[in-house]
Amino acid sequence: LVSNGRTPWGIATTARQPQSFCEQFSTMRPSMGLPTMLLHSLFRVFLIVDVISDAVASRNVLFSMETQSRAGISLQNLQCEDVAPDARAPCLRDALEVNRTQCIDRGCCLAEDGTCFHDPSHGPVASDILQGPVPLRGITCKLTQSVTEKTGFEQGIIAELSATLRVETEHRIHLRISDPKNASGRYNKIDMAKIMDPPPPSRDENVRVNSANSPLVTYTTSPFGFSVARKSADGNATKTIVDTTAVGGLIFAEQYVSISLALSAGATVYGLGEHVDSSLRINTSRGASTTMWTRDDQTPVGQGHNLYGAHPFALVVDPDGSAYGVFVLAATGVDVVYTPHPTLTIRAIGGMLDLYVVTGPTPGDVTAQLTAVIGRPYLPPYWALGFHLCRWGYGSTSATRAVNDNLTKYGIPQDVQWNDIDYMDSHRDFTLDPVNYADLAQFVDHLHTNKNQRYVLIVDPGIPQANATSAPYEPYASGTAADVWIKDVRNATQPWIGNVWPGPCAFPNFLVNRTQQWWKQQIVAFHKRVAFDGLWIDMNELAIKPYDVARICGVDGYTTPPYQLHGEMTNGSLADNNICPNALLTVETASTAHGPQAHVDTVAARSYDVHNLYGWSEARATMQALHAVTAQRTMVVSRSTSFGSGVWGSHWLGDNYKDWLHMRTSIVGILNMNMFGIPLVGPDTCAIKMNTSLSYAERREMCIRWSQLGAFYPFSRNHNKVGAPPQDPTAFGPEAATIIGHALRIRYTLLPYLYSLFFAAHVNGSTVARPLFFEFSADKDAHVVTDQFLWGPSLMVSPVLEPGARARAIYFPPAATWYDYETGESDAAWRGVVQDWPVPLDRIAVHVRGGRVVPLQPVGSALTTVEARRRPFTLLVATDADGAAEGHVVLDDGVSLDTIETGRYTCVEFRCAERLLRSTVVRTGYRPVNAVLDTVSVLGVYIAPTAVILDGAVLPPRQYTFSTANHTLTVHDLAQDMTTAFGLTWTI
Repeated sequence: LVSNGRTPWGIATTARQPQSFCEQFSTMRPSMGLPTMLLHSLFRVFLIVDVISDAVASRNVLFSMETQSRAGISLQNLQCEDVAPDARAPCLRDALEVNRTQCIDRGCCLAEDGTCFHDPSHGPVASDILQGPVPLRGITCKLTQSVTEKTGFEQGIIAELSATLRVETEHRIHLRISDPKNASGRYNKIDMAKIMDPPPPSRDENVRVNSANSPLVTYTTSPFGFSVARKSADGNATKTIVDTTAVGGLIFAEQYVSISLALSAGATVYGLGEHVDSSLRINTSRGASTTMWTRDDQTPVGQGHNLYGAHPFALVVDPDGSAYGVFVLAATGVDVVYTPHPTLTIRAIGGMLDLYVVTGPTPGDVTAQLTAVIGRPYLPPYWALGFHLCRWGYGSTSATRAVNDNLTKYGIPQDVQWNDIDYMDSHRDFTLDPVNYADLAQFVDHLHTNKNQRYVLIVDPGIPQANATSAPYEPYASGTAADVWIKDVRNATQPWIGNVWPGPCAFPNFLVNRTQQWWKQQIVAFHKRVAFDGLWIDMNELAIKPYDVARICGVDGYTTPPYQLHGEMTNGSLADNNICPNALLTVETASTAHGPQAHVDTVAARSYDVHNLYGWSEARATMQALHAVTAQRTMVVSRSTSFGSGVWGSHWLGDNYKDWLHMRTSIVGILNMNMFGIPLVGPDTCAIKMNTSLSYAERREMCIRWSQLGAFYPFSRNHNKVGAPPQDPTAFGPEAATIIGHALRIRYTLLPYLYSLFFAAHVNGSTVARPLFFEFSADKDAHVVTDQFLWGPSLMVSPVLEPGARARAIYFPPAATWYDYETGESDAAWRGVVQDWPVPLDRIAVHVRGGRVVPLQPVGSALTTVEARRRPFTLLVATDADGAAEGHVVLDDGVSLDTIETGRYTCVEFRCAERLLRSTVVRTGYRPVNAVLDTVSVLGVYIAPTAVILDGAVLPPRQYTFSTANHTLTVHDLAQDMTTAFGLTWTI
C-alpha cells in the first residue's frame, strides 16, 4: 500500500479468499517501489484474448471463433418487432416524443403507439478481429460505421473505430471503443484512463478467467455487440445480465457516444448520481432519465435534477437479490435514459466509450469491484469521525470561540471547529479578515493545545483579479506567472474570468502539474499563518454567478452540442451556473499528472471534455498539498465529486433545506455516495437553507431529530447559514443540548467500530453506511426500505423523520436476531415484520444484529477522540440464534500516512460460540497505551451462568452480572490487554 492512505490494485482475485477480515492484510501485495508510471505501462499493454463462449459447451471453457457460438453471426435479420416493448431503447432524445417523420428519417423503428426506438440490425460492423492463445480472454477489432445513413443529433459519425472487449478478472468485463486516428481533428477523445489517479487496472495476471466463477461473454460482429451471462451459485445455470445485441443503439460520433444495455428482466436499478431523492431506486419508467453534468443547483428533489457530482455507475439488483454493476468512465456530460425492462441507454456528449460490467454477485461485491477500478476510498484520520461544527456568519473569531466553548460547557463532544468564507478578507482565498479574524491563528493554536480539537476552513477555486485600487494579490500574480489558469476561447492568452464571491475570478486548471505545485505553495504559505488541519473545497463544479453566456461563450459546438442533455439547465445551456464549456485548458496525461516524472503527454482540451472532473482534480491537488504540510492523514471535503473522488477525500451533500423532506433524502444521499466509493459523507445536519415557515418549537424538534440522525452520518457536521437563527447543539436550551449530547456520545462510544469500517472500506472497497439489502439481499422487503440504514453489517439505524412522532415503524429483516442497542432487549416476534417502535424525543432507535461482536469505548466524560481513545474498551457480543457472534477491531495511531505499509496497526478478531468468546490477534504492529478491555456484555444469554472463566481463571461473582429481563451477561473490571489473545467462557 502506498503511504498516503490509498489502496492500489495489488489484490489477487484468485488468491484464496480470506477467512476473516484481518487475514485480508496478509494476502495483500504491497506496492512499495511500484511507481505510478509502471501501473500506467501495465494498463497500456493489451493482451489480445478472446471472451466468447458457447452455451452448449462446458461452462468452464472459453472457445475460439471456430466453435459454434454467437460470435460472427449476423444480426441483420433481426426485425424491429423482435425487440420487447418494454426494452425498446429510445431513438429520439425524448423517449416519450412522437415524431413519426423524424423517426423514419433517422432509420429507427416506429411502433404503432408512436414509440421510436433503435433498430437492432443497425450499428457498427466488426472486422480484423485479433485474438490470443487459450485461455482466450478478449478481442480487439476494427469497427466500421456508415457515414451515409441519415442521422440526427449524432452528427459527425466516425467511420473507423478501434474496439477492445476483454474479461479483465473473473468479475469484470471491459469494453473500450475509441477513435484511434482522431478522424475529425475537431473534438478530442481524451483517454480518461491516463488522467485517473490511480489509473484503472487492466487485467489481473493471476486470474484464471475460465474458472467456475467466470462470466460468460459473447459478441456479435454485424452489428457489433456483446452480452454477459453469469453463472448461478451452483454452476448449473446461466442468466444473461447485460445484453447490447438485441436492442441496438451503439453510435460513435464526434460529440455523441451512445450504447443501449438490456439488463436482466425485472431488475431494480440504483446509483447514477448525484441527485436528491427520497427513494434509492431509480425510476426506470419510459421517458425517465438521469443527467451527469456537475452543476450548482441547490438541492431540488428528483432524479431529473443534475447536481454537484457525476457518478455514471448503476448498481443493478435482480429479484433474487443477486447484483451486478455497469460503469462508464466518462468525464463529459452523460445522460442515462430508461425503459421499464429495464434498459439503460447511455449517451455521452463526447469522449471514448469505456464501459465496465462487474458481476457481483452480492451488492457489496459490486461496490468493491467498482472501487477496484476507480480506486479504494482513502483512510481518514480518526478525528475526522468525531463531531464537526460550522456556520457561515459567525462573524468573528470571538463569536466562533464562544460557540465552541459553549459546547464544552454543556459537555457535548466535538472534535473539529470550522469557519466558512466570512473569515476571509473580501472573500479572497488565503487571506484573513484583518479586523474580525485577526486573531484566528491564536484561536486555532488554542484548539490544538488546550482542547485537543482540530480546525478546518474553506477555500474556493476562484482566484480574484487584482484591480486598480487594490493591493497586489499574490495568489493571482503567482498563478499568472505560473500559467495555471483555464483560458478564454476569445483570447487564448488570457484567463477565463467569471464572477463568484470575491468578484471577477480566474480558475486554476488542476489537471496540470504546474497548477498542483502552485496550489501546494499557496496552502503551505497560508498554513504558516493558520495551522489548519483540513480543507473544505466549495464551488468546484465550477459554479459561476449568472452571466451573458452568448456574449462570453459565443455559440459553437461546445456551448450548443448536437445532443442536448436532459438535466435541469436553463434553456438547456451547458454554461448555466457553469464555466463556458469551450474554455481552453491543457490536460497532462500518463506520468506527470500522477507525480513528478520526467515524461509528460499533453493534450489541448476544452472544459467540455473534462467538465465533471474539476472537483476530483481539485481534491487530489488539495490532499497532496495537505500531506506535504501536515505529514499526516487529513481531510478534504469537496462539494463536487466524480468517480475516484473517494480516493482523495470526502463529500458533504450540499445546500440542503431545513425541512423534514431533506432530512429524509439525506439518508439516500449518504447511501448512494457509499455505493460510489465515497464513504465519508454527510449532509449539513439541521440544514443550511432557511425555512421561515417554521416556529421555534418546530425548528427545535426538527433539529433534535436531525442531530440524532446526524450522529450516525459517516461524516457528522452541523452547518448553518449567515442570518439564520442559531442551531448548534446548545442553541435550543439545556434539554435539547442533553438530548443531542446523548446521541453524540453514542457515536463516540461506537468509534472503534466505525473506524474499523473505514479501514475495511479502504482495504477492500466495502461500504460504511449501507442499505438493508446489502446485508439481506434475498429479502425482497428489505429492498424497498429507504428510511433505515446500516452501519456496516452490525448496526441498524431507524431515525424519526416526521414532526410530532414519538414512535415509528421499523422493519426487522427476518434473517437475523435484533437487539435494542441501549437496553439489550430482544424479541423473536420482531423478525420479519414491521414493528411499531416507541421513540420518545430523547431516543433514536438503534439495533444490533445478532451474530456480531461490536467493539466500543464508552465515552464517559471525554469530549474529543483524543480523550475517548484513552478510555477502556467494551465488547458488545450480540449472539445469534445459535449463540454465535464474530467481529473485529483495528487499532492504530489514527493519523499516520503509512499505517498499513509499515505495519503499524493491530488487527484483533473475536469469535463467540458455545459459550466461549475468543480473541485472535492476527497482527500486532501497534500497541496503544490504553488498549484495555474492561467489559464484555453478551446479549442473548438465556440461562444464568454458574461460573465465568478468563483464560482458565475463575472470576469472582462480583465481576459479572446476569439480567434475566434482558438475557444479558455482563463481565466487568477485566483489565485485559486488547493486543493479547484471550478466552472468556461461562458455564451453566
